[in-house]
This record gives sequence, C-alpha cells and structure tokens, in this order.
Amino acid sequence: MIDTWGEQGRESLLTDGRGEDYAVLGANFKFYAAGYPIHSAVEAALGLLADNGLTSEQVESARVGMPAFAASVVDSRNMPTICMQDMVSVAMVVGWLGFQEAHSATLLAHPQVMRLRKAVTVEIDEVLEREQPDGRGSRVTLRTRLGEFSRLVEHPRGHRFRAHNVTWELLVEKWERVLEPRIGTARFSELLEGSIKLEGVGDIRSLTGALVD
Repeated sequence: MIDTWGEQGRESLLTDGRGEDYAVLGANFKFYAAGYPIHSAVEAALGLLADNGLTSEQVESARVGMPAFAASVVDSRNMPTICMQDMVSVAMVVGWLGFQEAHSATLLAHPQVMRLRKAVTVEIDEVLEREQPDGRGSRVTLRTRLGEFSRLVEHPRGHRFRAHNVTWELLVEKWERVLEPRIGTARFSELLEGSIKLEGVGDIRSLTGALVD
C-alpha cells in the first residue's frame, strides 16, 4: 500500500465523506475582477452610492475597515487589481468593476479616479479583527457633503456563506459584460442556455464549444 499521508492509519482521509461532502460547494464566486479581499468593500461602496442617491463626485473620502491580514494584502499595492485604493475608486466612478474596468489604464488615469484614490484609506476594524481575523469582510464609510454613510459587508456576494444570494440574474449580469462582447450574442446565448440546463447536458463539449473560436 502506498503510504499517501506519510504515516500508517491515515489512508481513510482519502475516502472519508466521499459522495457526501463536496469541496466545490465551499468555493467562492467572484463578482468583481479584483483581489478577493477587495470585493466586500466594492459591494459596500456601490451599495451606499446607489441606496443614498449619491455619485462619486459627492464622495470626499472613503474609509475601509478590514481585518489586519486582509488589509495588508490590498492596502496601497502597486498592482491595481489587488490595490484597494485603485479598485474602489474605479468602481465608484464607473458603478461597476468588470474585467475591462479593473484593467483599464485610461480609467486609472481618469481625474475623478485619481482624486478618489487619494481619499481612500484602509484601516484595521477592531470588530472584524476580533470576530473574523481570517475573513474578507469590510466596513466602508463614505464622507460626503451630505453627511457620512456607512455599511458593513461581512462576506462579499458570492461567498460560500452567502451562496443563497447567487442568482441567475446576477450571474447573467456579470457574464454579459465579460463574455458577450468577446464571443458574440449568439454564442453567449448558447453558453447561457447550456449553463442553466447543465444538469441535463449529456456531452459537455456542447457547452464548451460555445467558447471555442
């Protein structure tokens, strides 16, 4: 017998829970094209703007409270897609954070994005640090001329703890922006229909074929 785990008696770990426990059900879905610790802050910031009828021009500053480890990963990084300041600023100006927006040098050089980037700060949130030190939650506070607005997102949309909030409507909203411009309307519709009916697909090539040129 191959000693897979380096010691006798642990071989059952290979088969424990087989057919009962599926690791894929613990996967997180990314709704934004950025480092995962940034997602909750983007969701909170965009939600605050939308729910309070605010625009990015009205935002004077944005404080993002996070657990210490997550903050160290995304605070003032040189790579824009893992930089909290860059991604939150772009998201607030555009109202979305897809692949094109997150990787756009033009947007990063936009005067409004550059202004906001200087106004976004990351700090340690003591509550999140105590309650979920390894988490990806954020508490965002926007200061505007109309007052302060704050929102806590403990787990970003698409997180395994919020899987019930992942709807086809939300998935289509993301996929349309990312895929349709690249593969065309007809192929996108084919891919979407196959994805919705995935459990009944007999040959996966009928689905993946829609992505092949």
